[in-house]
Amino acid sequence: MMTAAMSLGLCAGAAGTAGKVEVKAAGQSADAKETLADSKSDSKTGSKTESKSDDKTGQKENPEEKSAIKEDAKTTKSESKSGDKKSEEKKTEDNKSDDRKTEDNKSDDKETEDKETEDKKSEDKKSEDKKSEDRKSDSKEAEDKEEAEDQAVTHEFTKVTDYLFETTYDDYEEYEAAAKDYFEKFRPQLGGCSSVQNGVFRGRNYDWTFDEEPEFVIHVPAAEGRHASLGVAATSAITAQFVESGDPSEVYNWLPYSTLDGINDAGLTVNVNVVNFGEMGEFVMKTEDTDDDVCPLMITRKLLDGAGSIDEALEMLEEMDVYSLGNAEEAHLLISGPQSEEDDTFNTVCVEFIPDKDKHYQLSVIDYNKGEFVDDKPIMTNFHLTGFDGSKESLTKHPMGYERYLILSDNFDQGQTKTGMIELMKKVYYTRNYDLYKDNFWYSEYASEANGLDMTNVGKAALNGDISKAGDYAEEVQKAIDTFEAGKRDASFWHTVHTSVYDTENKTLSILPQEAGYAYEFELESDQSDVKAAEKVAEKAEKADKTDKTAVKDNDAAVSKKTKKENTK
Repeated sequence: MMTAAMSLGLCAGAAGTAGKVEVKAAGQSADAKETLADSKSDSKTGSKTESKSDDKTGQKENPEEKSAIKEDAKTTKSESKSGDKKSEEKKTEDNKSDDRKTEDNKSDDKETEDKETEDKKSEDKKSEDKKSEDRKSDSKEAEDKEEAEDQAVTHEFTKVTDYLFETTYDDYEEYEAAAKDYFEKFRPQLGGCSSVQNGVFRGRNYDWTFDEEPEFVIHVPAAEGRHASLGVAATSAITAQFVESGDPSEVYNWLPYSTLDGINDAGLTVNVNVVNFGEMGEFVMKTEDTDDDVCPLMITRKLLDGAGSIDEALEMLEEMDVYSLGNAEEAHLLISGPQSEEDDTFNTVCVEFIPDKDKHYQLSVIDYNKGEFVDDKPIMTNFHLTGFDGSKESLTKHPMGYERYLILSDNFDQGQTKTGMIELMKKVYYTRNYDLYKDNFWYSEYASEANGLDMTNVGKAALNGDISKAGDYAEEVQKAIDTFEAGKRDASFWHTVHTSVYDTENKTLSILPQEAGYAYEFELESDQSDVKAAEKVAEKAEKADKTDKTAVKDNDAAVSKKTKKENTK
């Protein structure tokens, strides 16, 4: 009970302020009243005393604390000033940096502006130079066109069949003029070809692009200092359709010099094939200072016109300075006929131009009658025969035509007749190159990028006939097959443009154009062999007559001298 009353009293004292609150409890004694009163008094006194004491204690300042506060204030103020100073300095530095950036930007802008100005000037100059070049080019084209029109001539042709024409040239440009026109205005051409001589029969395939190129069977009659001849010429400078139009062209001035194979009235047969030369270095010429610089593609015409024997042909070649075409493609020649004017023994030679360490060539002559070749079979495709011993290892880096060589060699005996030679040359029609799945795929045709299908990486290893080497080229090869079978003309695709078979004894030509299955026959119209034979007989008779007259004269002189001596006695 007491605890409860005390509790109520404490609560009332803490809460009350006006008057006394009496709490009467039943049975509460006088001592209890006094204790309660004292408790109230103490409570009031203690509360007031503590409050005042606390107020006074809180208001009284401590000197050390005051000093520390002042120091802190000073430090804070100093730090504040230092910070402000640094801030100002940073702002100043930032402003300077901004100024520098502004100056740099202005400098960059000026440099950019100057560069743009220079670039514009440069572009303007280039544009002006191009315009000037275009004007010069237009002027040159106009001059060339005018000159071409001035030099253009008409010529009579007889159409034999599509892409093949026949014509006669009684006269044509001198070599120097023809060479200038030919090489300054048109790109010389020489495709991948196959040639073989067996007895009196010469077979030759001319392989080139499947386009609109015309070919010409050209007859050249004999003239002073010139043999009569029959041969096949080709050019990409004009199309077959142009020839049929009858329009004039300057090409007709030098067309005989584009003769690729032929035979003359002395029985001399000549053809020129390409040989890849790039791996051996640039082909410069023999002497660099001769007056008789000759393009390899024009040699056939010069030899047909001027040589009556193997020896005469070699003498002419020694006098020539045959120069490079400049495209890693050079030439070699297969020449057949009588050995010399005195020795009519039939012979065949291969002539190549092999460079020395100074890149000047020396003539290399393979004489088949002397047994100077590995198998004595006169076969020539598109790799050097000089140094070739029949093995793959002896081939040059670009062994183009190796498989064709093997086919011709394996079937060589088939070419002993005209019909047999025709069938032999059909075995190496160039479209056979596009059969990836035959036993002996023609990998060597892809030893360079010249024919559009790049198989450069195949190299010599491909000559082993591993069909897997063909890889992704099957699709490209199939496109070529489809192109040919569809008869579409596409310059990126090759075929055999013509096959020539010459009978050197009867001086005739059988030609199969565009891989035809049949041949057209031609013969040498101006065969001067009988005339020349008669001339030789007359010359010998004249010499004999002179010898006889000299002998008679000497005899008369001797008799006269003897008579005088006798009379003196």
